[in-house]
Amino acid sequence: GIVNEEALAEAIDKDWIAGAAIDVLLQEPISNNNVLLNIQKKDKILITPHIAWTSIESRNLLINKIISNIIDFLEHQ
Repeated sequence: GIVNEEALAEAIDKDWIAGAAIDVLLQEPISNNNVLLNIQKKDKILITPHIAWTSIESRNLLINKIISNIIDFLEHQ
């Protein structure tokens, strides 16, 4: 896994971190008994599907930012 989900849940519930937004889970789709679904402070976590970036708008934004970064790089060599 990319993130230790038990540790993340504990960190959120004990206010060790302000919150989290994640789109990759140890098991996808998320299981009903995933510890992140049982945290007490549900307003401090955002879980999106791993494919959330695949909307046309998101892909266009991504491509435009890549183009902008390449232009900036080339102009400042």
